[in-house]
Amino acid sequence: MLSDETTGLIRELKKDGIGYATYEHTNSESTARIVTVNNTNPGASQYPYQRRLCPELSSLAITQLT
Repeated sequence: MLSDETTGLIRELKKDGIGYATYEHTNSESTARIVTVNNTNPGASQYPYQRRLCPELSSLAITQLT
């Protein structure tokens, strides 16, 4: 892929691929399947992983909530 674009990623993955995208970019995609953790959807406040931007690094960090 030449760009970071969710719809194109889903198209490239076809039916048997796996990839990573934010919940906000995939929850309205009818051809994407959202994976739950402990039966919890990523849109729920008790989802065990949180995505946050690190301003000092200008990068994405994924941490597990405890």
